[in-house]
Parts: sequence; C-alpha cells; structure tokens
Amino acid sequence: MTDRPILILHIPWMLNYAGLIGGDAPIGKFGYNIDVGPGPEIYNFAVKHDVMYGYAPVNHATINITKLGAARNDDFLDGATVVWTASWPGIKSRRFIVGWYEGARVYRRVQERSGKASVSGPTHQSFNTTAPADRCRLLHRDERTFSFQPMTTGRPGHAPAFYPALSADPKWLAQVRAFVADPKSQPLSKAVGKGWARQADPELRKRIEKAAVARVRKHYEDLGYRVVSREVEGVGWDLDASKGDLELCIEVKGVHGSKLGCEVTHNEYGAMLDLDRQPFYRLCVVTEALSDHPTLRIFGFDKRTRNWTSETGEVLECEELTAARFTLSQIRMRTDRG
Repeated sequence: MTDRPILILHIPWMLNYAGLIGGDAPIGKFGYNIDVGPGPEIYNFAVKHDVMYGYAPVNHATINITKLGAARNDDFLDGATVVWTASWPGIKSRRFIVGWYEGARVYRRVQERSGKASVSGPTHQSFNTTAPADRCRLLHRDERTFSFQPMTTGRPGHAPAFYPALSADPKWLAQVRAFVADPKSQPLSKAVGKGWARQADPELRKRIEKAAVARVRKHYEDLGYRVVSREVEGVGWDLDASKGDLELCIEVKGVHGSKLGCEVTHNEYGAMLDLDRQPFYRLCVVTEALSDHPTLRIFGFDKRTRNWTSETGEVLECEELTAARFTLSQIRMRTDRG
C-alpha cells in the first residue's frame, strides 16, 4: 500500500454510513446538513452491486487528482487509498479515522448515480469515489482508535480533501498507512494505572458477573486494546481499555437470561453522566452470560439523541430510582417506660 496514492477526506460522523437507518444520522459542522438536510455521504458504506460509492463535500465539487499522480486532462485516477475521517461528537479538536477504500477510483469532478447504483432517500445522488465493496472497511465505533489534531503542520486542515504526498509529516503518514494495513497493530496508549430483575443468589450473581467481564475483556483484547481491571477501586466502571488515542471506561453488566436489563449504582450512573467522560464511557451488557453463546451488546452515548445506543440502533430506556441511607440519630425519643 505504501506505493499507492493516498487521499484523506473529511465527512460528518455516523456509525454505519448506510442511510438514515435506526436513528443513525450525520453529525458535524457541515453547513449543507443544516440547510438542506443530509448529504450523500450517508451512503458511503452502503453496498450497491458489490461497489461502494463515496462522497465528500470537497471545495468547488472538485478533487485535484493531479496531486495524486493523474495527468492534467484525466477525469479519474485508479488504485488510490481513500481514508475517511470524522469528528467524534463530544471530543474537541480531534478527528478520527472511521474507514477507508482501497483500490479506489477517485474522480476529478462530482459524479451522479444512475440506474442500479441509485439510492432512495432524502439526499442527492452524488459521489466522487468508488471502490469494490470487498476492499472497503468501515470501522465500528470502538475500532476508531486513530485520531489526530487537525490544522497542525503536516496534518489535514480546514479543507475536506487532504493530499498527504504533498505536505504530510512522513512519520504521521507512515502511521496512517500502518493503521489502514492492520488496525490491531496500532501502538497501545498509556494505560491508566446480572439478571433482570436483579439476581438474588449472590454466588450465582458472582459467576454471572465474572463470565460477563471475561467476555467483554476478550472482545476488546481481540480488537487490540490493553484492558485493565478497575473493579475493586470503585471508580464507577469495571475496566479501562486503551488503544491508540482512545481510552475507554467500560462498565460490565451480566444477565442470566436473554432479556436485556440491568441496574447501575449511584457511582456508576454519576460516571455515565460526566460530560467529559461520556464520549468514552461504554455500558456493556452480556445476556445469557453463563451459556455457551453469550450475547454482548455495547452501548455508548449518542450526543445527538441524548440516548445510550448500540451500533445496531438499540436504545436503552432509563428509569431513575431514588434510594435512601439511614444512620442512628442523635435524637432520642422519650418513652413512657419507668
């Protein structure tokens, strides 16, 4: 991949880029999304006849493919790597790699879908890149661990299109290429140091929780994260998971049956509501935790809808409960006893 031209395109944040499905909608400071509604990038990872059609709102509707190695009169360039970036809602001054196309065709001017490539939805049919679907990769939310600060020397700036071969910091560009080649190989960042209703059997509850934590730990370790237990520290979550530029706070809940439901403690709920921590907090619920095929669902905070949602569009409903603590009063009641 090191010899292929590479293009970095910035787009609004979404989870799936497969249309407005399950509440997934673009988030970002892109004026047209506010003025006229979602743009065609909402379909950047929707497969149409084994092809993906990508769009970025480039200046003057033009990509300068000459900067990628094309001749001045060429209408497109083949064999490029297109890296897609977006700003994670709630995380300031950082952009994250959300996916890429390899072996892509990049067009100088915006094209329009037609025939079998057309999509139905509240947007126009524009695209400026294509690639075989089997050479495209969309990263799941917690795989998006490569970030950078824009508007710094050798990094993308205000323009949606960035041509790394001309001005990128070579070391940083090598890191980008390495991440695209193998996201799990990214260096680790510095690490920071139940049934529904509640399962009544304390021994069974411990087994469920232990199995759930093991399932979640394996999931994140398989993604290349370093995972550290915080279970006995009372910090408001069970695990720290760190990889690249992402450090997650993970609360784990195990459920004996198949129905998803759980309770969080006052301390855990406070951590979930912490605005600085919210983008990095994950509530991981493992149903049928003691079975041979437990199901893991991962919920993160959706800043747009103000809900805790999974990547498949599931939404948690929250019922706030009131508790009380009793201690012995200094007041002693008078009695009639002699």
